[in-house]
Amino acid sequence: MRSSDTEPPDFSIWVDGIQPQTGSVIPPRPKISIVLQDTNGIDTEFLTIARQKDGGPLELITDYELRTQGGYQTVPIDYQPILFPGEYIFNITAQDFNGNAIGGDEGVVVYRFFVTETPDLVPPTIDIRVTTPGTGSAREPLDEPLIDGTVLTEQSRFKITLTDDSALDESAFLLNFGSVYETLEPLDASDYAETFDPAAPANADITYAPNLPNGEYQLHIIAADTSENTAELVTTFTLNEEVTLSEVFNVPNPTVDGKTFFTYHLAQAPDTVTIKIYSVNGRLLRTLVDASAKRGTNETRWDGRDETGMRCANGVYLYRVIARTEDGSRVEQIGKLAILR
Repeated sequence: MRSSDTEPPDFSIWVDGIQPQTGSVIPPRPKISIVLQDTNGIDTEFLTIARQKDGGPLELITDYELRTQGGYQTVPIDYQPILFPGEYIFNITAQDFNGNAIGGDEGVVVYRFFVTETPDLVPPTIDIRVTTPGTGSAREPLDEPLIDGTVLTEQSRFKITLTDDSALDESAFLLNFGSVYETLEPLDASDYAETFDPAAPANADITYAPNLPNGEYQLHIIAADTSENTAELVTTFTLNEEVTLSEVFNVPNPTVDGKTFFTYHLAQAPDTVTIKIYSVNGRLLRTLVDASAKRGTNETRWDGRDETGMRCANGVYLYRVIARTEDGSRVEQIGKLAILR
């Protein structure tokens, strides 16, 4: 039976969310959306989109996205070209499964547009500087560009500067960070400080000051502008901070039952930590081996007894906290405690 359907599909077009008139001026990087609708379905085998610039030959377009997941009665088409200044003619042909075509007797919908601006094709630039406080003996503060493969000897602050000729897209900022031997994870926005003014969107500053154990690390930065130009930068560095020992004390001090906790801070984890307790005349009373040796603040308990298990008498004692590394170096600090039973 011959179909009684003689109606062509409905055709709609939008440029950046606005339905344009033919002859309109459009931006150089427009988001063009086309919707074809027909109750009998759109026969996409007969869909064509062709483009002509400044009277030149018609060129068939294939880099559009055709979305048919919802069926063929409504077919959305997304097209995001890059256009240089000039006059453009777009020819669109389509028909339903009964052969009814859009565009009347000619069987083609024609739109004429003008582009007056040059498209922005330049991605943002990404620069990283690294700064260190220069604490410790014979250390100078550092403030210089981060070179891939740099070896850092202190906890550092990274200043990332993003610059674009037009406007940055803040929503596209992405920082991934982690060990070079593990899958990088995106940093949460709370992990770093960002300075970005939407009223002056050409620049943004990001400051990241991690507190890290020694190791090899990778920083992956992604930035884009509002023209969807994307820039990426991947850089690696090694942190080789020396083991330092600080904030050494014991609590309670004095102790009324001889029991106390030695606390101390390690900038990096050593191989071992040993605590030795002495009488004031220098006699070694007790050695605590395998004391806590993690990076950061540590706590090791002493029960107030000597190597034989005898309780130490009232009086003043000295103790030495010693941290040793695999290369044989050591750092130590001496403290004083009192037992008052």
